[in-house]
Amino acid sequence: MAVLALAVVGAGIYEARAFALRSGRFRVRSEKDIELAGEAPNSRAQALEKMREVVGRNVFQISLAERKQELEKIPWVESATVVRLWPNHLRVMVKERTPVAFIALGGRIELIDAQGVVMEMPPGVPSNYSFPVILGMSESEPLSTRAPRMQTFMRLVRELDGGDGGPQVKVRYSHDLEEVDLS
Repeated sequence: MAVLALAVVGAGIYEARAFALRSGRFRVRSEKDIELAGEAPNSRAQALEKMREVVGRNVFQISLAERKQELEKIPWVESATVVRLWPNHLRVMVKERTPVAFIALGGRIELIDAQGVVMEMPPGVPSNYSFPVILGMSESEPLSTRAPRMQTFMRLVRELDGGDGGPQVKVRYSHDLEEVDLS
């Protein structure tokens, strides 16, 4: 009797799994089934482009870890989360990097964050970007070299602003910086 009961339960699980994997009900039908949550103005188009690859696939056969890794390869994306929403939707939450300076690379100017990740300039650079320009780094430098240099830059900014930069600081001398050579 116990063996028969286990066989029935096993067959039920097998059929339920097969239904979930084959049914069109669980298929991502279009880009409308992919929701990009949160503020991601600089990486929104690239994130949606990376997620377009899953259109037409079953939500249970999409590797969320792989999607997360692909999204985190976008320079503006600091971290990403991808979750399944029943029956056939995906929600993507992206946290963008915060630029701290402009960086002169060859003949162009890009943005750079505190960890040394170079990000392309978004279209229509926001007027609230008022950063010094970092000199002395090249495009060919690996992140392992840029990161310590940016830590030095961030320490300089903290020291110019009087320590931790808390609310008690009245004067922000770092805003007077125009260029910083980190070579």
